[in-house]
Amino acid sequence: MRIKIYFFFCSILFFLSCSNTLMEGSGAVIDRNNTPISNAEVTILCWKDLGLIRDEVNYSKKIYYTDSKGKFSFKFDKGYKLSIGIRAYSYDIEVMEIKSDENIKDFNIVLNNNSKNNTIYYRNRSLIREYKCQEKDCLEIIEEGLDIVEGKNGSDADIWITQGKTISTKPAGGIIPILKEGQKNLITNYLEAPSEGYVQEYKITGKEVGYFIKTNEHTYAKVILSALYEKNFNEGNCLEKGYVTQIIYQPDSTRRLSIPHFIDMEQLLLMIY
Repeated sequence: MRIKIYFFFCSILFFLSCSNTLMEGSGAVIDRNNTPISNAEVTILCWKDLGLIRDEVNYSKKIYYTDSKGKFSFKFDKGYKLSIGIRAYSYDIEVMEIKSDENIKDFNIVLNNNSKNNTIYYRNRSLIREYKCQEKDCLEIIEEGLDIVEGKNGSDADIWITQGKTISTKPAGGIIPILKEGQKNLITNYLEAPSEGYVQEYKITGKEVGYFIKTNEHTYAKVILSALYEKNFNEGNCLEKGYVTQIIYQPDSTRRLSIPHFIDMEQLLLMIY
């Protein structure tokens, strides 16, 4: 019986080790007219299994630059998938994922031209939903809202939540909820804010993954709800609950919400994949 068990676990380990394979290939970065893009930055994260459970993974990172023909090549000794981010001057950032059983030889990555990519990215900003103290109920403090233009909490808030149920904006602003739609990622999708349909108050349903926001200055932003948080303070007498958010803000009065050009590519790929 012990021999059978031994061979059983050996076979499992052998099978899992085969999920990691040599990840070697090449690609080309081009524009919509099939013109090669030289000196494009290509960030690749190669994911590798570490154990019996799929969650036990790690990754290694390499950065490449395309040559005059827009080509690049890569090699990782072991892995089961690649997360790839491409950045080039005057083009939108593009991301993709390739698994070991897919073609990693001579694939093309197409970038969209964007001569004016000046969006601003604010990472890990809090949007407070509830604020309670044992002595006093503090749920309706507008000062605890989120200033989108500056990317911080403050009294000049563009959005705030009342009674944990309703999200509101300034009279000249507006809000449109973004509901979960399949596996779409809010950073790489929903790249243009709607031109109409904004409301000043919206009742939260719990199905929202983010919001389009029109600020008081008639500029646009996308607020992404990435996590929930709770924290106690004042010796445990007060409790704060809210959302950890990512903000992509467009200061030039257009509705274009492209991925900011100077975003940390490694962090971007980790958030998406």
